[in-house]
Amino acid sequence: MENVKNKIRYSVAVAVLGALIVSCGNEGRNGLRGGSNPSSKGGGVGTPPTVGTGGGCIKGEGAMYYASPEGSGDGKTLKTPFKISKFWNLAKPGDTLCLLDGRYTGSDSMITPPENLSGTQEKAIKISTFNDGKASIDGEGKYAPISLYKNDWWILEGFNAHDAGSLNGDINVSVIFLNYSSNNIIRRVVGWEAGDGNTNVMGVHHGDNNLVEDSAFWGRARKVVSNSQQGNKAIFRRVFARWEGCQSADPKMTFALSYNSYDALCENCIGTWDSLRMEENYELHDYDNNGLGVFMNNYEVQQPNGIFSHDGFDVLPDVANIRLYGSIAYLTKDQRFHNNYKKWAGPFWYELKGVDLKDNLSYIEPGSHDDIWRMYLSKINYQGSNFAKNMTLIGGTEELIEAADWASENIYSSDDANELVARNGNLLVSDTTLKTANIMKRYVNGKLTDEDLWPWPMNQRIFDALIEGGYPPFDLTKTVFEFGGGQVTGTSDIVQTAKSWLAADSSSRNNYEEKLKNWTSYIDQVIKDVVIPQYSETQTGEIFYQGFTTPEFQAKYPDHQFHMYVPTHYKPDKPIGLLFWLHGGGEWSATDIDHLKDYEMDDGSVTNRSYARPETDKSDYILVAPIAPFGSMLPVANHASRWNVPGADQYLMDIATEISKKYNLNYNKIALAGFSMGGIGAYHQAIRLNDRLSAVMPSGGSWELGNWSDLKTPLYIIQGTYDAYFNSTSDCRPHNTAVEFSRLAKQAAGGKKDVVLKEYPAGHGWDDMGQNAWTNFINGFEGWLTDKVRDPYASEVVAINPWRSYIQESNYGASWEENPSPHTKWISINEIGEGTIDYDYAKISGDGTCSSQQNFNNWSLSLTKKAMKGGKVEAKILGPHKIELKTENVKKLSLWLHPQMIDLSQGFEVVINGKSTSHVCHPNLLDALRSYERRGHDKYMIYHCELPLEL
Repeated sequence: MENVKNKIRYSVAVAVLGALIVSCGNEGRNGLRGGSNPSSKGGGVGTPPTVGTGGGCIKGEGAMYYASPEGSGDGKTLKTPFKISKFWNLAKPGDTLCLLDGRYTGSDSMITPPENLSGTQEKAIKISTFNDGKASIDGEGKYAPISLYKNDWWILEGFNAHDAGSLNGDINVSVIFLNYSSNNIIRRVVGWEAGDGNTNVMGVHHGDNNLVEDSAFWGRARKVVSNSQQGNKAIFRRVFARWEGCQSADPKMTFALSYNSYDALCENCIGTWDSLRMEENYELHDYDNNGLGVFMNNYEVQQPNGIFSHDGFDVLPDVANIRLYGSIAYLTKDQRFHNNYKKWAGPFWYELKGVDLKDNLSYIEPGSHDDIWRMYLSKINYQGSNFAKNMTLIGGTEELIEAADWASENIYSSDDANELVARNGNLLVSDTTLKTANIMKRYVNGKLTDEDLWPWPMNQRIFDALIEGGYPPFDLTKTVFEFGGGQVTGTSDIVQTAKSWLAADSSSRNNYEEKLKNWTSYIDQVIKDVVIPQYSETQTGEIFYQGFTTPEFQAKYPDHQFHMYVPTHYKPDKPIGLLFWLHGGGEWSATDIDHLKDYEMDDGSVTNRSYARPETDKSDYILVAPIAPFGSMLPVANHASRWNVPGADQYLMDIATEISKKYNLNYNKIALAGFSMGGIGAYHQAIRLNDRLSAVMPSGGSWELGNWSDLKTPLYIIQGTYDAYFNSTSDCRPHNTAVEFSRLAKQAAGGKKDVVLKEYPAGHGWDDMGQNAWTNFINGFEGWLTDKVRDPYASEVVAINPWRSYIQESNYGASWEENPSPHTKWISINEIGEGTIDYDYAKISGDGTCSSQQNFNNWSLSLTKKAMKGGKVEAKILGPHKIELKTENVKKLSLWLHPQMIDLSQGFEVVINGKSTSHVCHPNLLDALRSYERRGHDKYMIYHCELPLEL
């Protein structure tokens, strides 16, 4: 028998999110290769550990350890995390491993505990996350991210896991795999992309009483979610799954409930099917990746067995006793379903003894997939044990129920959704007259409760994980409620109210605010409906001489233009990043836009070197090159550092807003790069826009003030070593942008790993080495910039008001005060005291001019501190119920909070400078809209409630 922990071969079930690996069974239909079919081992029989609520690392009865992607400490404190694998030798029942934010790669960062390491019923071993959804276990196509083998009484929660694979080329590797393991909980986990073989994204095999709850799975796999081969008494609760592809042989399913296994419960699950990972033409292969001589065309799927279905039994007894309650299977017109002979294997197909279906919705978007059956309950020659009750069936062709074998009751079936939507507003409300399904309330352990199911509890996590995985994101709550033209209950009116509030002047807003403040549900959904347009612009490639189109921006920037390069792979249904290019010095008029087109946006035909263009088309960023502020935007005429003027930061964000009206921008991937004057501007904007930018690349620039050790924005600095030089008084470049400025910024950052200096032996201009440094920065989907994503809900934030980059009255000969900057992510500094805080100061000593060699050499730069008026807040989220603040010279501040950051359903603790107080913060739509306005209409930086604090 093969080692079932690492190489499990069970028939080809790939389903929408990922198949996990099964294990040894008899060869044959859906059979596992190898020896006999052993019974469940390795764990006691009973209920799983108690299900809790909320997220975050909460210390249990045992010890708390910490892990990070680069951990090298002893794991005992937040500041000394170790790698995940170090936990295995320490873990005891009741212990908790807390995963800090980041992307976990390599064999020592996979969750693969050794055999027989188990908790107990009273003291489970727990792996949780410091911030829900912020730890990502990436198998990189080399490893199995999550594998429990003979491990009982574990709780795994809060992380993402994806891209399973094997170093030896084995295609039968699943993402999350429970084998010979019992009484475990998988909770708030999102997974995608298994191997293209006999795999699952989430698989439960050879174990009892395992619970998968509030989770989501999709991508390549034979079966996305599966319990098989004595994976008994498995519970799948509030799980979303989508089948996407598998070119391997044998049946495929989204949810495969029961293959030689018993007593599964699937409640409030949502399944769908979209063959995104299928090749148009391919050769079917076996589990060893050997071609079978069977060639498939037109994305055809071999053996598609439906969204909610099963494999069956080749052992006795063959009565499954599975329950499917309150669940939804759907197909929309835009989703590609299998197109071969199995037209009956649609949303629901069961040909199995012992099946109980209740309160389920089958939805095939009317006018699409007209030859797919809504439901097929096959003949089984087993009377009296199979039930179908309260079923809503919409679209498709029809349904078939073998009445002699199925006891059916209250089956509502229609070619369209018009009647139900007209009566109830959507398809989820139980209609007592028409006898339809009830999918508004939660099922728990097979019982329908009064607890609301909607909005979908993993709605935002799914949206965010889709973006992380490179998929077009969508709102699951909105998608389901809008089946057949329905709508999220009562949202159309509140959406219009929110739009009216945004459009109203300050004197008229009071008319709407009471209603907005009282709206406390579906907040993220309403915000999306209010602020996110339908994107239709598809123009790609070079787009020159763009101007502002909205009246507000036209009035502010009447003659300002920008150039764009949109990657040719851009599609409106997938958000794309935005990369600003800040050009160097030049004239002080709009004619700079011509120079910018001819030289810095050059494709190589003019200068023989394309500055801002290389690798752009292969990247996931729209490149935008605006003209620097001029004319009325300048406080003084002919100012020599135009990217630093007071309105420059708002100007750049207004350009982003302008582009976002046409293109689907990912606001968490807005980056900025600049050269020379643009490099000076890049240092400035790294400070001023630190919470709007995902990364900054200064090149050939300089700075005066900063807060580099406090800055969370990654920096990639490109600098010629000989930027300043003296050959003679007529052949000299002074120290205005000398290499010492770049070195000092890196020094001030204090050794942070995300501050990189690429120094090359050249002068101020770019030679091939400078060009290579830039190319490595963008470099398609593999450059340094690729994985830099802003986190608006980051667990650690430093806010400073004002963020400064220059000293008052010393901005290249001009005199003005830096604008206030009260808002940084989820912190607002509303009032500061009369005191000062320290800023990093690049202190210049000596002459440094080109008047003589002596004067040129008489120059030095040193890092010191400069006390200036300002306030500072250091904020940390220490768990779902605790926030810690340290302040300097701050009188009033606000916390802007989102349920993804803190558990807003309960009270929480705020510790300010060592003093603890208790608070509650009630989510409401008015605060969410105010958070959208407060930071420049950032569509991704929305918070549900404001908590004002006075010190």
